[in-house]
Formats: sequence, C-alpha cells, structure tokens
Amino acid sequence: MKQIKQYSIQILGQDIWTGKIKPEWGDLFNKLQAFISDMGQREGIIKSYWEHLQWNWKQWENAFVMSNIVYGHGIKIVDIGCGYMPLIRYFGSRGMEAYGFDLELDGPLSKNLYLRGGDKVLYENQNVLEIKCQDNTFDYVISISTLEHIYNSSFQTFGGKLSLIFPPIRRRLQFARLEKAFSEMVRILKPGGKLVATMDVGNNGIDQGVLHRLLGADIITLPGLDPIRSFWLSDHYYIGKNRYNTSKPRNYTAFGFVAEKIK
Repeated sequence: MKQIKQYSIQILGQDIWTGKIKPEWGDLFNKLQAFISDMGQREGIIKSYWEHLQWNWKQWENAFVMSNIVYGHGIKIVDIGCGYMPLIRYFGSRGMEAYGFDLELDGPLSKNLYLRGGDKVLYENQNVLEIKCQDNTFDYVISISTLEHIYNSSFQTFGGKLSLIFPPIRRRLQFARLEKAFSEMVRILKPGGKLVATMDVGNNGIDQGVLHRLLGADIITLPGLDPIRSFWLSDHYYIGKNRYNTSKPRNYTAFGFVAEKIK
C-alpha cells in the first residue's frame, strides 16, 4: 500500500511495452480500430486518429487501458489529458458516463473534433494540478502518456527557465508537480475506484527513481534504457538501435500501472 498525500492506493498490476501487443489484447484493439473506422466515416476525422494509433507503443497503451476496464452503463470514467484521442469516446459509446479533461481543448483541431461528438462524452478544460470536481466522483480515471509531460514540462511554470535551476532543486520542483497531479487523480476517484495510466519512461520520460518515489518500491525494475528503442515519427520502429545511428530517432519505452484507491 502506498500513501499519496492523505490518500492510500494499492498497485494491482503493471506492465512494460515490449514491442508488440499481447495476443490476448488483440480483440480489444481490433474493437477500438473498428470504432474509429466507423467514427471516421461518419465524421471525416479518421486521419488524425490513425496517425496516432499507427505507432506501436500507442497501440500497446490503449490496449493496456482497455484490458483493465470493466464496462457498464452508468460507470463514471474520465480521461485526464485526453487531447483529441479516441479512447474516451469509445468508452462513452459503450454506455459509460464518460468525461474528457484537458488543458488545451480549445485548440483548432481539438475543438473541431469535439464539436462533432455524439458519443456522450462531456469534455472540460481542466488543469490536472487543480481539477475542479468533487472528491470521490469517478469509478475510473485513465491517463495515457500524460504524467511524463507534467513532470518534464515543469519549466513552463518558471518562465521557461527551469533548466537554469540547480539540478537537485529542479528535480524537487518537478516531483512536487508530478505528485500534485497524481494526488488529484486519486482524489477524484471513488474508494475502490481504479486509476489506469501509462507513461513514457527512461530517457524521454520518467526514470526508475521517480517511479519508485511516486508508486512505491514494488514497481517493476526497468530494463536498461539507454537506449531500448528508437523510432521515427512514422509507421516504422526499430528495436535496439542506438539513437545516434539515425538522424531523427527517439528512445522509447512505455510503462503502465493500475492502482486502486483504498480510502
């Protein structure tokens, strides 16, 4: 059991992306693809979603979240940092009471997509550091590749000058911001509710030490991360290639976990 501020959570499951979706998750992801295809034909927006989901790690992250959700009418679920991604719309189409929270919902692309909704999703501009909703509201809080941005984007709070701050102080400020966001996600969960999240780990995300501080000592020991994967921002990915062997690669590993709110 891990104490987050005044809340207690228990880690129920965790996993690391290994380059492909587990066979047992294939049906889940196929259902999401079929939903996106139908939605795209109706709304003419399929290109944005396909570009997102052609990346192998994004397929893994969506499938990981889907595999840890029990569907049902009236179950309240919120996607923190939802952006314009389709997963929360899929849950809304399954009869769940679905919400999407993001700080940038008024951008041209996002606004255009949301106004064409119809999947019973309520979108709100929300700051994850100060979510404006009551305690114990949701059965599920989900978050895909958001926590690492909260941790690594802390410089915005300091006028873009965080990199100039003495490293130990900088890391302390970054972790305080991450822990605040995490505690807000837990706060809005009902007791017994579940937080299902994924994040970048390693060179471009959150490192092992930060994971242990945030989630406890029983978290998976990450494999060597320098580098594990390199990729182009396209439909190609390479495993085990050094980042300096190509002109625009990026090292990547994804980590996912499920946490239950005890109280």
